[in-house]
Amino acid sequence: MGQSSKVAVPPSGLRPTDLVRRPPAGREARVAGEELTPFADLIDCGLEVVADGVASAAASWWSAQVAVIRRGPGSVALVTRHSPFDKALFRLQDGWFDDVVRTGDEQPLTVVALGAGPFVLVVDAVVQDIVVSARAQELRCAELALRAANAEDQVRVLMQEVAAHHGVTAEILSLRDLDQVLLSIANEILVLLRADMAGVLLADDGELVMRCCVGNHDIETARLRMGRGRGLAGRVLETSEPCKVDAYLGSERITHDFDPLARSERTRSALGAPLTVHGEVIGVLEVWRRRRSPFAESDVDRLVALTNLAAIAIENARLYEQARDGLRQLAAAEDALSHQVHALQRAADIHLSFSGLLLSGEDVHAIARTAAHLLDAGVVILSRELCELARSPRDLDIALMRPEVAQLTERNPQGVTSAVLSGQPGWLTAHPVCAGSDVFGWVCILAGSPPSTLTEIVAGSAALHTALWHLRAAAAEDARAEIVEHIVWDLLDGPAEHRLAAAARASRRRIDLLRPHRVMVGAWEGLGRHAADHGWDTAEVERFRRSTRARLLRLVAERTGAELVGVRGDAVAAIIPDVGDLRDLLDRLEADMVQGNEPTLRWGVSAPRSDPTKLDSAHAEALGALRVAQRLGPRRVAVFDELGVVRFLVGPGDDGDLNRLANDLIGPLVDSDRSKNGDLVATLRGYLDANCSQREAAQRLFIHYKTMRYRLDRIQRLSGLDLRLHDDRLRADLALRIHELLVSAPGAGIRAT
Repeated sequence: MGQSSKVAVPPSGLRPTDLVRRPPAGREARVAGEELTPFADLIDCGLEVVADGVASAAASWWSAQVAVIRRGPGSVALVTRHSPFDKALFRLQDGWFDDVVRTGDEQPLTVVALGAGPFVLVVDAVVQDIVVSARAQELRCAELALRAANAEDQVRVLMQEVAAHHGVTAEILSLRDLDQVLLSIANEILVLLRADMAGVLLADDGELVMRCCVGNHDIETARLRMGRGRGLAGRVLETSEPCKVDAYLGSERITHDFDPLARSERTRSALGAPLTVHGEVIGVLEVWRRRRSPFAESDVDRLVALTNLAAIAIENARLYEQARDGLRQLAAAEDALSHQVHALQRAADIHLSFSGLLLSGEDVHAIARTAAHLLDAGVVILSRELCELARSPRDLDIALMRPEVAQLTERNPQGVTSAVLSGQPGWLTAHPVCAGSDVFGWVCILAGSPPSTLTEIVAGSAALHTALWHLRAAAAEDARAEIVEHIVWDLLDGPAEHRLAAAARASRRRIDLLRPHRVMVGAWEGLGRHAADHGWDTAEVERFRRSTRARLLRLVAERTGAELVGVRGDAVAAIIPDVGDLRDLLDRLEADMVQGNEPTLRWGVSAPRSDPTKLDSAHAEALGALRVAQRLGPRRVAVFDELGVVRFLVGPGDDGDLNRLANDLIGPLVDSDRSKNGDLVATLRGYLDANCSQREAAQRLFIHYKTMRYRLDRIQRLSGLDLRLHDDRLRADLALRIHELLVSAPGAGIRAT
């Protein structure tokens, strides 16, 4: 093979004796002005095209396949675009290309250095020195052509780098959408560094998220997320320094969390650099190559220079997005404000229309009609107890709606609520009628479509003005009630002059007190305890008392037409005409005046009075009867003139009362004795003195037993007494003794009424 002056250390798989170093030949051959012939026309087409041309020419010279490689510090690179023995080429190392070198029999390659430059021909056959020397002039032309094309490529790369920097600078000035900026940066990096794949990862809450990726084959690459220190980009984020790996899958500089994805993408080498703004890493630019061409240090410098501009472009795009979002928010706020102003104007107009109704003296029916007109829907206004106050239109069927309202108001007793009607098509909106924390009722809207802002405005305004109407009516009613209550209490327990004045005021109100009237007095049992158990405050207790007064007024007004009802403290009083169906009224009183678990209300009713100035004594009788109802009677109502003897224990107890008691019981007997010269009074006295024994009484009176029985039957028919009952016997005995006392007095006696 020829002499060898120097033997280099071979790569793995080659023996030292397989490489022979020969002295160079043909380097002196020069043809001035024709150095680039025949490759001059290829220079403008790029280094790879010139390398292909040189390889093709050399292949024709030596009848073998030829490849062109470029040596560099610590690496070699294939320049020709295709080579059937490219793997063998990469087994060669830097420093073997000063002279013509041949390999051994296992890999018969001849390496021909083209001068002192970086380019070398590799021939897959053994070529003798003399054959190489014979082509010295052509080899010189090939060297010059490759150098010129390489220079052209470097200029082109520099121009591309300048263009990339210009493009990124344009992105900084363009203030475009962030996604557009990221895509443009990724594309610029891909071209500038001759990479196969490029991506921009941005920091998000301590980890990197792939925001833009070009050239990827696997969709998971575009969804990549990695933590600090994981993978190449994670290392860059952790160290804030660029990172380059020539063999991604075998590198010890990075973790291998993403090796499956690297295999899927066929990644061989990778390079990443930090995106830094104001000293803070906001992301990482990373590029990958699939071919056997690792990134050079010059590529690192290019990427770092580009990331400095890219970071500014990204930050500007972010600021632009923030400003744009701010403008959008301002526009949305302005639009919302415009709608709000329009809604407020509409609400003001609606409010004025409802206010005009109240100012003109209209009632709740006008409010319902106006709301129905504004919404083109059905409107019902209900009380707190869900009783109808008004509706529009009048033919609106609310029978199926009432249970729905009950359910809605139970779920949300003090708020606006809407629901689809289950019993009929349409929507139901219920708005509470409130004054403070008190709910007086509900404004209900029945519409064919879901509630809108207009529905809420109209319902709210209608509810407000219904509350005002209610308060106005309540204030007027309270004023009337206060006047009536003053009349009631002045008549019942005022001095004589107050009773006269109260009777005059009642007369002016067209209340006829000259016909017989009774006084009713009621009192609660355990109202204070009930209020404490239920957490009632003073206002709630007063509201309960007023509610009781209203119920009592409705009851007596329906039955007797009376309106003199008053409440003072825990006492309720009423002055009612003496009606024939008093017992029916009292039964209704017992049944209706106590609802649910309310405190028990007991009543006392006086005897009738025809003189309004004597109602104070009737009041005393009612209080006495009330004490009987509270202590003795199982029923909650006691009537004074039905108490018999007991009324003398609880009543005022003057002679007039005694006379009335005797007259009521034995007055008919006295009248019968006077008209028929009979002995009914004496017979009753003898019967009682004989311990109610008919036989003994007959013997004492010297009459026949049958006569005795006949007289007792007449006594019971005339007096209404049942002498079989102990209470009636006691009343009869008391009436007889009163009669005897009155008869013994000069000028006294019992007169029947």
